[in-house]
Amino acid sequence: MRDRWLAACTDPSSFDEEHFGGHVTEADDQKTTVPIIEEVATVSKRIVESGHVRVRTVVEEGTHDVAAQLAREDIQIERRVVEREVSAAPAPYYEGELLIIPIIEERAIVETRLFVVEEVVVRRVARIEDVQVPTTLRKMRAVVERDGDQV
Repeated sequence: MRDRWLAACTDPSSFDEEHFGGHVTEADDQKTTVPIIEEVATVSKRIVESGHVRVRTVVEEGTHDVAAQLAREDIQIERRVVEREVSAAPAPYYEGELLIIPIIEERAIVETRLFVVEEVVVRRVARIEDVQVPTTLRKMRAVVERDGDQV
C-alpha cells in the first residue's frame, strides 16, 4: 500500500482512484487529477526474541523475636556433713523426691601406743674451781688544793 502511495505522489498517471479515492477537475479541456491520499494502518504481530533474562534465587536471613514458653527444671545441691564409718560403699537412694548420693572416702587409721625407749639420768656434782678473771676496777680519790699547795 505504501508503495502505491509513493508512486501516486511522484507519477500522477499511476494514480488509482479505487484504492486512494480522488477528485477530478476539468478546465480548458485539460483534465487534472488531484489525488487525495489517506494512509491506513494495519497491525500485525509476531513473536520476537528481545533479550535474555537470568533468574537466580537469594536467601535472606533475619533475626526475629518469637515468643514461646519453655518448661525448665533446675536442681539445688545441698551438702551435708555425715562423718559416719561404713563397712561397704552405700548405693544412692531416694527420700521422697530427693535423691541422696553418699560421698565416700577411704581413710587410713593409724593407732598409736606409747613406749619408753630411753631414760636420761641427771646427777648433780658439786666442785670448787679457782679462776682468774680480768676485770677493770675503778677507784675514786680526792685531791684537795689550796692556793698553790697540795694537801
